[in-house]
Formats: sequence, C-alpha cells, structure tokens
Amino acid sequence: MQNNQRLDRQKSYPARCLIGLLLLILISSCGRSVAETAVSTPTATPPQPTATATPTRTEVAAETAVSIPTLTPTPGYPIYTGTPLRPDQMGIQVHLRDEDQDVLFAHLTALGVGWVKVQISWKLYQPHPDAFHAERFAELDQFVQTANAYGIRVLLGVSKAPEWSRPTTELDGPPADFTLFETFMAYLANRYQGQVVAYELWNEPNLQREWNGRSLSAADLVELIRMGANGVRQYDADAVLISAAPATT
Repeated sequence: MQNNQRLDRQKSYPARCLIGLLLLILISSCGRSVAETAVSTPTATPPQPTATATPTRTEVAAETAVSIPTLTPTPGYPIYTGTPLRPDQMGIQVHLRDEDQDVLFAHLTALGVGWVKVQISWKLYQPHPDAFHAERFAELDQFVQTANAYGIRVLLGVSKAPEWSRPTTELDGPPADFTLFETFMAYLANRYQGQVVAYELWNEPNLQREWNGRSLSAADLVELIRMGANGVRQYDADAVLISAAPATT
C-alpha cells in the first residue's frame, strides 16, 4: 500500500514541478508589472509659452513750424486839433510831500494846467489855540512861492478843525465856535494875500467823517461858510471863495 502511494507521488512529481514553475513565472510577471507601474514617473509636459503682446509703435508727428506774426505798432494818441484848451480853466490837486517842488511844477507845466489845489488840514497847522506849526507853514510858503514862480494859480481847501476846538475828538468835523474858523481863515488870507488866488471853505460836509460832532444842518453849514468868508475878506477882498463841495454818495 505504501509502495503504491510512493509510486504515485513519484509519478506526479514532475507535473507538480511544472505547475509550480508556471505559477512562479506568472507571479513574477505580475510583480514586475505592478512594480514598474508603481515607480513609473510621468513625463512633465512643459508649459506652453505665453504670447507677449508686441507694443504698438506710436508715430510722433513731425513738428509744424509756427509762423510768428509781425507786430504792428500801436498808433499814438491822436493830437487834439480843436480849439486850444484854456489853462486857466484846468487844474489838478496835489498833496504836499518832501519832494522837489521844482520837479512837481515842471510836471504841472507839462500837463498844461493853470491851477493847483492843496487841501489844508487846519488841525495840523494850528495844533494849539495860540500856536501855529512853523515847519508846516514853511513848507506851504515854499509851495505857494514856487507855484507863483511857474505862473500857476493856487487854491487852498481848508477843513478839519483842531481837536481843542471841537466837542469830540472822534473823526473830523467843524469847531464848536464858528468864529474860530473865521480867525484862522483871516490868518491865511493875511499871510498869502496876493499869492493864493482862491479858498475852498470846508470839504465834503455831507460825510460824517468830515462833519462829526454836530448834527448835519444846512443852516450850520451856511453859517460856517459865511464866517470863513468874513475872515478872508478882512485881508483879501479879491480872493475867490468856494463853498464846501459835497461828496457823491
């Protein structure tokens, strides 16, 4: 019995070896395929280059020559050919300054005017009841003399009473006592008799800054002018007298 079994095993041995060999080959093939698949590294696909926009070339226009126009000289002012103007009917107002008066009057002569006006601030020329400002009067004396030398007539406008003569020191205005104005105008007429041709009695009385301290009254204004005229007439009966000119409002 045992011998038969041994004989059967011997007969089947080659067949088993063949089957084992086939299995080994099969397993080996599968393992290699799996291994190759596991370690296989895919080839990276290089990125496609991005197209770069080509800048558009801007053509620069050629500079255009600009023609420079020929300047035409402005014609001068037309020369007046009508009736000659009378210098004795034209004038200009100036302010006393520390300047060369000969130069000033040379300009006035070139303008062709026959009158010059100066506004006199009474309070500056008589700062105290019994005293006059010597330096200011010396300057005014020189001005009047120079005007006479050039043949230009002088008009003095007088206003602005001194503070000591007024009821208030705010702004400017007439004196409380109009006889004070009469006295001052008499002093001027005596000093400049025959040299000053005309006097304007006060200035812009319709403005508060020129008539402060008193209510605006036509009667008061007329009285002030009358008193000033009386003062001038005491020493210069030929002087031209002008009433205060109102301001435009």
